[in-house]
Amino acid sequence: MKSTLANFFLILTTENLTLKMNTSISTLLRRSFILAFFLLTISFASGQELQKKVEHLEKEISQANSMKEKLHWMDSLTRVYFYSNPIPEEIQSHADKTIRFAAEHNLTGNVLPTYQNLIDYYNNTLGDLEKSREYFNKIEKDLPHFTDRKMVANLYVAGGDMYYYLKQLEKSNQMYDSAIVIGEKAGNPLGKANALLYKAGNFSDMGKFAEASLFLQDAIKTYESMQLKSGIMKAKNSLAVLYSQNDFFEEAEAERNQVIKLAEAVNNYDILYAAYGNTAVDAQKQGNLQKQQLYFNKALDALNNAGLPDFYKISLLANLVNTEIKLNNLPEAQKLFATLTALNEKEGNKHRVDVIMAEKELALALGNYPSAIALGKEYLAFRKEAKQVDGIRIALKFLADAYQRDGNSAKSLEHLNAYLALNDSISNRKNIQALTYYQTLYETQKRDNQIKSQQDNISLLETKNELKQKQLIFGLLSLGGIFGLFVMYRSRKFAIEKKKQQEQFSKNLIKITEEERKRISSELHDSIGQSLLLIKNRILLNPSDISNDISVVNNAIDEVRNISTALHPFQFEKLGLLKSIEYMVDQLQSHSKIFYNFESNTDFIEMPDYQKIYIYRIIQECLNNVEKHSQAEACQVQVTEHAQHFEFVVKDNGIGFDLTESADILNSLGMKTLKERTEIIGGKLLIDSEKNKGTIISLYFNKTKP
Repeated sequence: MKSTLANFFLILTTENLTLKMNTSISTLLRRSFILAFFLLTISFASGQELQKKVEHLEKEISQANSMKEKLHWMDSLTRVYFYSNPIPEEIQSHADKTIRFAAEHNLTGNVLPTYQNLIDYYNNTLGDLEKSREYFNKIEKDLPHFTDRKMVANLYVAGGDMYYYLKQLEKSNQMYDSAIVIGEKAGNPLGKANALLYKAGNFSDMGKFAEASLFLQDAIKTYESMQLKSGIMKAKNSLAVLYSQNDFFEEAEAERNQVIKLAEAVNNYDILYAAYGNTAVDAQKQGNLQKQQLYFNKALDALNNAGLPDFYKISLLANLVNTEIKLNNLPEAQKLFATLTALNEKEGNKHRVDVIMAEKELALALGNYPSAIALGKEYLAFRKEAKQVDGIRIALKFLADAYQRDGNSAKSLEHLNAYLALNDSISNRKNIQALTYYQTLYETQKRDNQIKSQQDNISLLETKNELKQKQLIFGLLSLGGIFGLFVMYRSRKFAIEKKKQQEQFSKNLIKITEEERKRISSELHDSIGQSLLLIKNRILLNPSDISNDISVVNNAIDEVRNISTALHPFQFEKLGLLKSIEYMVDQLQSHSKIFYNFESNTDFIEMPDYQKIYIYRIIQECLNNVEKHSQAEACQVQVTEHAQHFEFVVKDNGIGFDLTESADILNSLGMKTLKERTEIIGGKLLIDSEKNKGTIISLYFNKTKP
């Protein structure tokens, strides 16, 4: 199996398309901190230095005063071999000896780092997943019982990586979830952040880009809370990859430029290796060959400066070969290909697919069409076996071109049609819409944070003013009576105004009721009445032919159901409030260009039925307004249960309106109806909107006391 550190730091593609984009985030996210520490910050000792360290530690082991102290020195010796000796058999031998000693003396918890290092070593350096699974299975059943919860969280992360490489994504997510929960409780934000980051990779592989975006943003926040720049850079680079996967190149470039600026300032070549490579990938997708060539070479320089072994260059060289071919630099392409094949032979031909990726293009450029076709078929077989949809698509396109140049138009057309069909099927509009929405949500949350900061500043000023007022309180006592009379006057005026508003609302309610009755009467007369009359006439004209009458009857039944649902949602009594709202959102989604999404953190809401139907109508009116007026691309309905209350939120990313300039909208009949209905059932309604930045309507209802 190919070592993953190269792919962890760099997303590479084939040709000018994104072969590995669907798996790029996952490979990008694996093992940054552990492997970077393991491979980069620990210098490989020379033979003489290693012998000195071994002799020193063996002496400490022999002179240890307790089993625990002896285990400590044994574990230290294991780490020396682990970081200094490239021979897997010797590493495993010393690690096994340490683990057996710990088990014999009931000190297993003291060698959890050894288990983690071994699992990471077999996961990411050797790619020996069977060995990785063997060690993880030895320790997994005991993980809930160890007191070092921080290390336990790290081991769950290592287990999640193992299951990812085994392509068991659900099991991998379970491991990461355990790491997130345990890491948070144990005060291990690094373990939590890494698990969030790697889980984002899993969801990216599953095509769930919106969820991946949320996990990445949570990871960024956690790294920021730790002020861990390397983590922030890694997560932001991954977010840029996610944007690139969905062709949001401007957003990707904005995130990546921040990463490059930070990484260049501290000479972090690992991150630069990733960022430069990803920039080249985006240039590939946009057809900018010169930029593609420049940044693939920058990535190669960063790789050399990072001090990683040569085999990490293989995928990078394969892409450089293809780039030079497209720039008509065949001599340079052949030179790079020779280096590529030499490295692959040195690695025991473990990277055949990367070699084929470049070799097929070289054969095509040199006019060796039969060879190009044979290599293209082999490449297609690799991608089909790996179930890589983008890879299959690229292989089909290559074969179509190769057959065309070879004069076999029938075979060319066959592969071209297969390519076009697969290309169309890959377009996933809903996922891209969802990501667009979450991008908007992310910007909205940033704006909300700015508003909160401003409110905090205002609160601070108000506190200072209160202190000044207390100093002047005795001088203001004489104004107290006048102020009291003013308050009484305002209160009385407010009560009169409120009474008028209530009377007006009652009138409006009667008007709405009469209009609704009129609408129902019209629908009964125009739709159902006409349908029944049509049935009657058909029966009178041709009583023996009932086949056409059945369809008319069915239409009439559907119309009755629609009217019934409008009067009172039939599913409400059976499904309850939450499922009824979700059903309403699903119905809207099936008939609307707007992408709707429903989320809830609870399965049951305890409140009187009359409150539930009012809440349902309020949300229904909000969604009707979104459909009619918002011009939005996405809308989300959220239901959140808090300790003392329930919160219902309807958000859209439409045109919005200015609260300070839109008094007519706020005082419209629809808005008044929303406010009055909310007040009737004891709730609170908040409206937040800005021009071209969408609208947020929030409803709050206190929980019913038992």
